[in-house]
Amino acid sequence: MRVKKQKRHRKVVRFYSACFGFREPYKVLCDGTFIHHLLHHRLTPADDVISHLLGARALLFTTRCIIGELRSLGQSHSEALEAAQQLITARCDHEKRVGATACVESVIGETNSEHFFVATQDADMRKKFREVPGVPVIYGLRNSLFIEQPSTQQREYAKSTGERRLHMGESEYLKLYKSDLKGMITNDSANGVTEGTQLTRNFGSTKRMLGVAEKSKFKRKGAKGPNPLSCKKKKKKDDTSAPQNQASFLPSALSARKEGKVACIVKESAFLGSSILEHHKSQFNAPVLRTKRESNHSVGVVKAQTTAVAAPGLNQSTVHGKKVLRKGVVVITGASSGLGLAAAKALAETEKWHVVMACRDFLKAEKAAQSAGMAKENYSIMHLDLASLDSVRQFVHGFRQSGRPLDVLVCNAAIYRPTARTPTYTADGYEMSVGVNHLGHFLLANMLLDDLKKSDYPSRRLIILGSITGNTNTLAGNVPPKAGLGDLRGLAGGLDGRNSSAMIDGGAFDGAKAYKDSKICNMLTMQELHRRFHEDTGITFASLYPGCIATTGLFREHIPLFRLLFPPFQKFVTKGFVSEDESGKRLAQVVGDTSLSKSGVYWSWNKNSASFENQLSEEASDAVKAQKLWEISEKMVGLA
Repeated sequence: MRVKKQKRHRKVVRFYSACFGFREPYKVLCDGTFIHHLLHHRLTPADDVISHLLGARALLFTTRCIIGELRSLGQSHSEALEAAQQLITARCDHEKRVGATACVESVIGETNSEHFFVATQDADMRKKFREVPGVPVIYGLRNSLFIEQPSTQQREYAKSTGERRLHMGESEYLKLYKSDLKGMITNDSANGVTEGTQLTRNFGSTKRMLGVAEKSKFKRKGAKGPNPLSCKKKKKKDDTSAPQNQASFLPSALSARKEGKVACIVKESAFLGSSILEHHKSQFNAPVLRTKRESNHSVGVVKAQTTAVAAPGLNQSTVHGKKVLRKGVVVITGASSGLGLAAAKALAETEKWHVVMACRDFLKAEKAAQSAGMAKENYSIMHLDLASLDSVRQFVHGFRQSGRPLDVLVCNAAIYRPTARTPTYTADGYEMSVGVNHLGHFLLANMLLDDLKKSDYPSRRLIILGSITGNTNTLAGNVPPKAGLGDLRGLAGGLDGRNSSAMIDGGAFDGAKAYKDSKICNMLTMQELHRRFHEDTGITFASLYPGCIATTGLFREHIPLFRLLFPPFQKFVTKGFVSEDESGKRLAQVVGDTSLSKSGVYWSWNKNSASFENQLSEEASDAVKAQKLWEISEKMVGLA
């Protein structure tokens, strides 16, 4: 499989080399998302990894605008910023900083005259460059890198330009004719060539103009020499390598001997495995590019130096001096069963996460974790009852007392009572579905927001589970009773069933609709969190629908016939069935995968298990309603 993938990549590189003139060393323009992906998945040294991908030496470039954007993201992307500053800078000619996407587009232009490979995790940018001729795109998927196959537009453009190159244009024929005619007249007048000879030459020139090829003469091949590889002498190994205990992932200085007994010190770091020396940099004198040069001329031998620099979210390992990403801490509500347990298991198995299972039933959660085979060091259980706002406050206090950082919060727990004809209420007097699914998570997210801000982990996220049933722009969302918040009069009235309706829109109680309404509240809350806090904090806020988990315990209060028929209906009729294990892996992706780090997005998956940004319904994306919901919810949970 690995060999096949490598062959595909080499074929793509040959295509761009043959059709668009790409030459070694290949130039790769990296944006911030790609640099962050390389560091997160430890794909270092970056230049060696990409050189292996392309099958030839590669030089990594970035722009001032990309570096500025990484700097604006703050502490969470400080390591990516440090790595980006070590790359060669391509001139973008922007007096004021613009977004990374706009900057990369301006550098590439309409024809990619500088022959850049574009390395990005941005799905929109990748889609846009498929339509631009001669722009190969590199992207990462977990711990692997890929080169996108040439699009149909690029292949058609290459075919049309190739056909044009095979034939001479009218202007080229005219120039050739004038050149030949002028040369013949000059030579004939000087050498006294007869008129017959001149006619013969004119005839030969005319044949060449008409594209008539002369018959090639047979040429006998000479004897072949010996295989040069068999005669190649073995190279002597120079014992000039650095000591084994020197940290290859730490900044160091290496000296490169130049003419005149002068050494040039060039920075080298964990992100780049081999330094870009001055005489290599000088090959790129195009006006679009400028390089960062740091040289210190001295006479004699320059000793290598190493310095340890602490980076956020990283611990210095004593083994080989490598920087090791610390284990992330994720809190998952409702992790004792269903999707929450499957996601906790998927994350714990990576050994990169410590999962805090926030559950109402401590004993049930412990048994579930043991039966799932989760290692004890990878999880802990804390009590949380979302039906009580006091329990939420106690959980937050207890979590802070534990001394653990918080890197990701997943608001997963939900209650669904489709057959209920009368409402039940939380300890604070609110209708149960909205009280647990929305208000409890609303308070939890707001109280733990400060903990997420303090985290030094590279990617901090707050994830709220959505549902297709709350999206009226889908077939499932139009199954009665349809979700709808109305003017929020029931919520504003207290949702207690005494002074107002127990339903958010003020209508008659319906258990199934109460659940769907709470899911709209979840998706609106996620978007309002994104609008209020993402730009200032760098925290990623996202929602998702992992698929129809027809066997989940969420349907435990549905009628028995529904529980019997719904799973086979989803498997064989709609083909939308998703197992708990698969859905848990999808949620784990949103927790830790750098390709799903975009904020303000509602993620979904297609039948091939490929993630994509789904479109929310008009009501679920109403910014005015989201703000009003936020203000009412703040009062109900005691934050305002």
